[in-house]
Amino acid sequence: PFSMAVSNYHYHSQDPTPEPYVHHKNPCSLTNVHIPDPIGDLVTPLLSNPNTEIQHQVNDGDIVVDRIDDDGRGVRYLPERMPIMTQQDFTDIVNDCNSLYRTEPELSNATYYEHLLALPPEDGLRMATTDKIRHVALMASDMIMFDRVRRLE
Repeated sequence: PFSMAVSNYHYHSQDPTPEPYVHHKNPCSLTNVHIPDPIGDLVTPLLSNPNTEIQHQVNDGDIVVDRIDDDGRGVRYLPERMPIMTQQDFTDIVNDCNSLYRTEPELSNATYYEHLLALPPEDGLRMATTDKIRHVALMASDMIMFDRVRRLE
């Protein structure tokens, strides 16, 4: 994720920028056209509690389960893990971005792209990371789900 964030910052702060969306996007928003719900709402249940039980049908006892639920499904618990991201983490990331976006008088009407060019690199990287945090969170969620599927085999 760190390399992705740095690459994203360098790619979108080029002059000229290769993608036009940086001229009209709010980088602090965690919604987009394709995923209208805030990404934190979609992935937080899994990322904040990666120990959530998984359920599947038990076929001839060939799958090891921790218990059988009332509907006859096998329930298996994942190994104990610390939360990866909580809703508060998403809130903190957005608040950090908002502390940078259009807060300086000379950037009060500036685009995301203009911010990337004008801000110190550390701040531009923070803003660019917020812009792509949904991708990082979705990847983490996907990795957990793929691991769960693999464990069912």
